[in-house]
Amino acid sequence: MKLWLDGVEKAVERFSFSGGEIQVRINDLPFIFNDAFIEQNIRSSDDLMEVLLVTNAVRQHSGHGHLSVNLCCPYLPYARQDRVCCEGEALSLQVICDIINSQNYATVETWDVHSDVALALLRNHHDVPLEIIFEGVDFFDIYGACNLISPDRGASKKTERLAKKFGMNWLQAEKHRDPRTGEITHTQVHFEKAHKLLDKFGWNLPFLIVDDICDGGRTFIEIAKAPGFGNHPKIWLYVTHGIFSKGLKCLQEAGIERVFSPNPWPVENFLIEKDTSFLTVLEL
Repeated sequence: MKLWLDGVEKAVERFSFSGGEIQVRINDLPFIFNDAFIEQNIRSSDDLMEVLLVTNAVRQHSGHGHLSVNLCCPYLPYARQDRVCCEGEALSLQVICDIINSQNYATVETWDVHSDVALALLRNHHDVPLEIIFEGVDFFDIYGACNLISPDRGASKKTERLAKKFGMNWLQAEKHRDPRTGEITHTQVHFEKAHKLLDKFGWNLPFLIVDDICDGGRTFIEIAKAPGFGNHPKIWLYVTHGIFSKGLKCLQEAGIERVFSPNPWPVENFLIEKDTSFLTVLEL
């Protein structure tokens, strides 16, 4: 949790009671402040509760009724649950958006949000799109030109916008599933549709898979194994939000040489620092 009051960062202490409830305490509160900016990745119910408690605390102690409270939650939880798939299930994204909307934030900022449904459900919402993130970290100035890969049809519009903005070649990958089980049977990268451009720009450029979230990483592992890459090209992965629930070793073993993320979860056996040997944390 990070908190700024009138642009000055303040320490927030979070502690728990014996019954499991949490509480917060903002240290060194000023007497009067006009603006509050809260930044928190909401990765658990306690994280969500902490945001709500800090929001209440700054309003309790602001000294007047004209306080502007702004929230930045780079990772919007439940964004992948943006529809009811089976009878009896909840529309989880609507629930989290209703909770956030109930706080009447002046602005709500997310990064590369997974679902466009969130754009409709969240009030005063500003999403930082993929191309702005890449521009903000000077990605291609630092790491050079790449052949971009969209991992599935759902990510194709974002990848195409990114490619057009920076003048990059891009390829479409496609997952094939067993209709009976839903399991991925194989993955195809459509090299044939970009063969002329690859010949022009060079097969030796890194192939950068681009997506918003890496959870277990199965999609990216299958892409790295797909036939057609030629003689050991560089295969890189960019994900805005790196959950990495299966760790990073499985990505390495599949042939992915480097992973980039501005918002990674802590990963066991990997030190989360800027520009590590495998996981590069991009600072926005």
